[in-house]
Amino acid sequence: MSDASDDPAVPTPEGSPPPGQPRWAWWVVGILVPLIGTGVAALQLARDPHPGGSPPGDTAPPSADLNPAAPAVPVPVPPAPPVSGIDVPLGYTASHGRWAIGPIACGEQQALDLDTGLSRTRPADEEPPPGSELVHARAPDCATSTLSPREGAAVGLLPAGEPQTYERCLLATGTPLGSIPTSTPEEIQERGIVAGAAICAVTGEEGVAMAVIAEVTPPQGPQEAVTLAGDLIVWQPEETGA
Repeated sequence: MSDASDDPAVPTPEGSPPPGQPRWAWWVVGILVPLIGTGVAALQLARDPHPGGSPPGDTAPPSADLNPAAPAVPVPVPPAPPVSGIDVPLGYTASHGRWAIGPIACGEQQALDLDTGLSRTRPADEEPPPGSELVHARAPDCATSTLSPREGAAVGLLPAGEPQTYERCLLATGTPLGSIPTSTPEEIQERGIVAGAAICAVTGEEGVAMAVIAEVTPPQGPQEAVTLAGDLIVWQPEETGA
């Protein structure tokens, strides 16, 4: 029979004190360890209230190795349409725009500046503003409407089918346009105001304007007037140095 000292050691169950130590000592250790850990965590939090990152609301600066955002590329704006097929005599420049005469109220006039294609509306019994070449006016009772040159302006008609050149347009201004009724399409057609014709004028800026008639719109209701629109070519003398 073997001696008891040769027997293998009996393992101590997990959580039990080693042989020879009282069980109450382990209870004390089990209470103190969590308390010590809590105290250490509280001390660390007091030193750094926002561990592991920036406080709320702060934004960390971007990393220097990040690629900067690509600059915005401006959207290209197409240039104004060039003046093509139009002769430009020596000492002049040519510009291309639009012109129109539209509906106006009874008793009003629309004065058109052919240097720019801009129009201004005012009472029909007032003098047209300086710088305007064409006046579209309606009677107070809306019974009639007329298109006529401003008094003293050199304005004429370049018939449809004629070459639309500076020389022909300037020559056409020598034949006065006169007063043209615009109440019906038939009235203006009888006077040659049709698509393909042009109204030519010597402008207040000493240029020559050619208002090409491209659109002829009939009246849209009773007591309305015909409206006209199209391209505007203006030849201006080149500026010379003093």
